Amino acid sequence: DVSVYKYPEFPNLTQLEKEHSIVLLPDSDAIPIRELKFIPKHIIVLEGTWELLKSLSSHISLNGITRVSLMERKTTYWRPQHKKPDTCLASIEAIYWALIELFPCFSNNLYEGNFDNLLYFYSFIW
Repeated sequence: DVSVYKYPEFPNLTQLEKEHSIVLLPDSDAIPIRELKFIPKHIIVLEGTWELLKSLSSHISLNGITRVSLMERKTTYWRPQHKKPDTCLASIEAIYWALIELFPCFSNNLYEGNFDNLLYFYSFIW
């Protein structure tokens, strides 16, 4: 299931749901996704400019949710972010790589391009 919230609205998660959730953030406080000790039930992705992301990431609704990074991944987005390292991914790239990283937690099969169409359709937006 996918839910979309428009600021200032945030998901209203219980403490138990927060303990089984992650928020994808390129943040020094975030742990690498490969070091997760649980299988997340909810993945929260913040969408916006990098400046907006700073204020969104400190929203009280995200307190208690494990912050996860994908810092070992580099963007392939054709329009690099101004004054940002190439490890700052577009939101769709972060979703894509998170799903690939978590795929073995949900399936005994090898990854065979299951999520590749996410990036294909995204390429037509710009």
